[in-house]
Amino acid sequence: MSSAAAYDSTEREERAPSFVAGAWLNRKWTRSSSSILLGLIPTALLVLSGGQLPVIGPALVDAGVLTPESAPVVGGVTAAIALLNLLLFPFAREMYYRTTAPMRDGLAGMMVFGWLFLVVIICKIAMFLAIWAVSIPAGLVSLLTLGEEDRRGRGWRIS
Repeated sequence: MSSAAAYDSTEREERAPSFVAGAWLNRKWTRSSSSILLGLIPTALLVLSGGQLPVIGPALVDAGVLTPESAPVVGGVTAAIALLNLLLFPFAREMYYRTTAPMRDGLAGMMVFGWLFLVVIICKIAMFLAIWAVSIPAGLVSLLTLGEEDRRGRGWRIS
């Protein structure tokens, strides 16, 4: 197909300026503001604790890693990991929503009441924390998947 024929076509091909921007624009189920606000909650708690979380802090002390001299280094590493989690959380969250979309569609008309409602809320919070906890590897895989999908012209906003 010649370039002149491509311009005569009524189809409009959208291209993102970069691979990461293509992945960012290819998100369909999640929005930037909600993902960043949700990701800020555990990130702020992790940074404010300086690596001295209830479970992790004592384990680091027992291992001899968290001493008064190494506390700033552990705090810096903790802040770096928390920031990386925050940056990759939107991608991990988008991939979670894409993989569970058929389940949500199938349960769309279902309503829960009473104690079951409380169980659903607790499970949603637990899933949010689980996604945040694995957002570095899941976010990297999602970033590559969404960017490649957009680069090949199969992103949801393109078709």
